[in-house]
Amino acid sequence: YLKRVNKFKEFKYKINEFITEIKISLVLEFITENQDKFSSCLSHCI
Repeated sequence: YLKRVNKFKEFKYKINEFITEIKISLVLEFITENQDKFSSCLSHCI
């Protein structure tokens, strides 16, 4: 029984890791695509 619980925890951890990676890559992609907008916005704000 304990082994199964550990396996499940490990599995959940891996899924969370995977989701995090996807989120990070999506955010990076978004930033890259909108870099011009971001930099103009930043220059206005600063």
